[in-house]
Amino acid sequence: MLSKTIYAALLMLAPALSCFAQVSKPSEPQMDSLMAFEREIESATARGDVAFLARALADDFAFTHGDAWRTGGKPSLVDTKKSWMDSVARGMFVSREVNSQKVEPHGSMVITTGRINVKLKPPFLNAGKPEYSVWFVRVYRAREGGWELVSHRTVAESAT
Repeated sequence: MLSKTIYAALLMLAPALSCFAQVSKPSEPQMDSLMAFEREIESATARGDVAFLARALADDFAFTHGDAWRTGGKPSLVDTKKSWMDSVARGMFVSREVNSQKVEPHGSMVITTGRINVKLKPPFLNAGKPEYSVWFVRVYRAREGGWELVSHRTVAESAT
């Protein structure tokens, strides 16, 4: 049996130790819903549907492109909601397909990771290539009726 002093100390430490608790797994419907929403975002991007993106992206959305940020350098480009939608409106994509998705919930925020396979229309090539893949990390925020994409960061698949 624990002494009253030890019991009281454990009760006081419980809130501090809660930060070490495992992240709870989202329910299957929540996980499926978010992954479907993520695929919808990529489909809308590929078809140039900026009206969908205007609803899906948070007003404070940021898209950090490139590899240099992961080594302490500057990113290739950082898009805002407006600049990304302007870029998408140019119609540069044939397709954008998400795979290898993983979901990590944090209350009203969710982090996803995965890979996007991108096919570009000529003349929009990536280093002379019509296809490439990138790994991503995204942050979603819960809102009434679903989610909004707050942050998107990419790293080229071939990065070392």
